[in-house]
Amino acid sequence: MDYKRILINGLNGMGDFVYYTPVLKAVRERYPEAHITLLNWLVTKDLAVNCPYIDELLVPEEMREQCLQHASDVGTGFAKIINLKERYDLLLDFGCPPLSTLITIACRARRRISFKDGGSAGRFYTDLIEKNSHEHIIYQYLKFLPLLEIGIPGAIPPPVWPSEQDIKDVAAFMKMNFRPEETLIGIHPGCGVVNRRWPPEKFAELADRLVETYGARIILFGSRYIRTAEEDDSQADEVMAAEKISRLMKIKPVNLAGKGSMNQFASVVSYLRFYIGHDTGPSHIAAALNTPILTIFGPANPALWQPLGRYSYIVRKEMDCAPCGASGCEDNRCLKELEVKEVFTACQKVIKDTEGVTTQVFSLQPSA
Repeated sequence: MDYKRILINGLNGMGDFVYYTPVLKAVRERYPEAHITLLNWLVTKDLAVNCPYIDELLVPEEMREQCLQHASDVGTGFAKIINLKERYDLLLDFGCPPLSTLITIACRARRRISFKDGGSAGRFYTDLIEKNSHEHIIYQYLKFLPLLEIGIPGAIPPPVWPSEQDIKDVAAFMKMNFRPEETLIGIHPGCGVVNRRWPPEKFAELADRLVETYGARIILFGSRYIRTAEEDDSQADEVMAAEKISRLMKIKPVNLAGKGSMNQFASVVSYLRFYIGHDTGPSHIAAALNTPILTIFGPANPALWQPLGRYSYIVRKEMDCAPCGASGCEDNRCLKELEVKEVFTACQKVIKDTEGVTTQVFSLQPSA
């Protein structure tokens, strides 16, 4: 079929964006003349805005006033805005109900493809894909392609496209603040879901041990973005978490939390010897860049969400109740009981296994 207008509902997390990007690339290559619109939340805008596989980016949070003109809530209003556009030929729905169902109805696409969720929403789609709780999410997204008679890609490119200015600015920053021979270790202590976070006090102790053992320079990362579900919880502020870690450390780190864009973050990560984070979007980006990475897992399922990369490792506390789901529980024992010495031992293994690995710093002519 010839699809001239394609709508991609990508209203989910940054990790999802990383893993459905190969689908965007394959669809663009198959339909080079099509107008492709991507729906994305604000948290992923920094990445998506430079994506070479789309023509248009729509972000509900940035259209709030316009949405509310059409309905009493942003979700319904956003669906009506989609309805006002020219009819789409194809919808690939990577989003989550109930908003995805509203968008599916509103876009009036001739063909509508989504995951089967077991509910009644399936009747709004022409094609449904079975989910597999034991299969990594990237392979589940790739199942959209055979339905479009598109082959599965062999190589998966990193989902980041820093501008030439980003690359130059980061190169100048790194040259000014670090010596070439220094061991740079990045730590991202945040996560959109508070119950998936290891305590800041333990991160500080871990960072001190890495400095003492390896003479490392620590770089802290963090976003100012706070999920709506977490907005009343001061613990959700990643910048505050990074500041707390910095205060507790014996030798002060370079704190980049709340500074720069996601593409600049990716450019800095490409200089690192080693990266430590939770099972959250930035970790998936670091792994995709083939920077050695250790991911701290709590309630989420590593089989589904381990960051994919050549040098990707995980550490978690084995418990009968884990994994219990992406949002975890208030008890949070799987992270509270994970000791610094356990994570440090995992760090030692990663550093030993990846000795001699040279990370790929972005060139001034990044490819798409």
